[in-house]
Amino acid sequence: MIHFTCPRRRLEVTQQENRSRRTLPLVYLFDELNYIKYNLIKNKAHNNCMVPELANIDYFMQVLGEVAAPDIGAIQNKLRLVEALSAIFYIDPRNLKSREHFIF
Repeated sequence: MIHFTCPRRRLEVTQQENRSRRTLPLVYLFDELNYIKYNLIKNKAHNNCMVPELANIDYFMQVLGEVAAPDIGAIQNKLRLVEALSAIFYIDPRNLKSREHFIF
């Protein structure tokens, strides 16, 4: 059995339009073997969205590190096996208006 802990912290996001600030829950896991960090970020909190243009999405998984395209596909395929998840897809943050929210 594999056991790991996922530390939790709060992510502070500033809305560009009105400079309002809010915090969102963030859970992360660091793969020490491959030097990859996985952030699970809640999109909605307190009637606000981290990424307003994707308000229909509940969570984002951010993968940081040297990850090849085939590995991203493998991660997506493994996540698709989780019955509690209704949709899995890749979003290029460079195409988002609020892409700066993913830089922390």
